Amino acid sequence: MKGVNSNVSDAVVGCISGLRFEQISPWVGSLDACGFRGRRIVIHVRADSETVAELDRRGYETYDASCLHSDGNCILKENPQHAEISVNRFYYIWYFLSQTAVALHPRYVMAIDVGDVVFQRNPRLWLEQSLG
Repeated sequence: MKGVNSNVSDAVVGCISGLRFEQISPWVGSLDACGFRGRRIVIHVRADSETVAELDRRGYETYDASCLHSDGNCILKENPQHAEISVNRFYYIWYFLSQTAVALHPRYVMAIDVGDVVFQRNPRLWLEQSLG
């Protein structure tokens, strides 16, 4: 993406279902501390308002994916209370990224498990060193 700051055009995306902020704070805190300056996105189903508010306060983009389980959606028919986040997250990520302007499309999209990952260093640096 010529002319676009790669720090901003990279994205880390996590998806959560029914988790409270305390449960995802190691992931959030480590991403905040590792030096990553790109888009930080959390797509959620059944997240409480306090969790979403804290993510928003920290500068994360938050998207509620419950709307993708509506009666008119023929792909995701299950009730969002029973959504299988480990499977549906790939559809969620595609959907929300496809809704953004082309200029905002990330160079790298890193879909990272929120429940059991912490960042030890900036993931963008690893990608640039390993992939070029």
